[in-house]
Amino acid sequence: MSDNIHSIFNKIIEDQEITPFFLSYIKQNLLVRKLPKEISFEASEETKTHFLKTTWDFKKSAETIINKLHQYYQVPNDLSESDSQMNMLLDQVCQYWLKEKGEAYITRFQDEMLLKEEGKS
Repeated sequence: MSDNIHSIFNKIIEDQEITPFFLSYIKQNLLVRKLPKEISFEASEETKTHFLKTTWDFKKSAETIINKLHQYYQVPNDLSESDSQMNMLLDQVCQYWLKEKGEAYITRFQDEMLLKEEGKS
């Protein structure tokens, strides 16, 4: 990790405002990973709804965390680059929180704090 990325990483893991957004992003990522790659046209409405809601929630949490990293820490939105700083930070911070909090804690994490926080913005 470069010194700049390491410095930003340390600031992020200490930032109590952004932590819930990371926990939400990790939670949504874990939920999406449990989904099948695709669902059949004949799947029940409940299955289709769950699939669409889960993928939508993940997309929104990813957009939110990327925007916050760009806005608060000036991390370039360089996701398409092979040496993406954004990808590196997302990966490092997510690994840190998974190790620190554990998957069980994160999957039970409630997004209520985020709803309150978004209302302030």
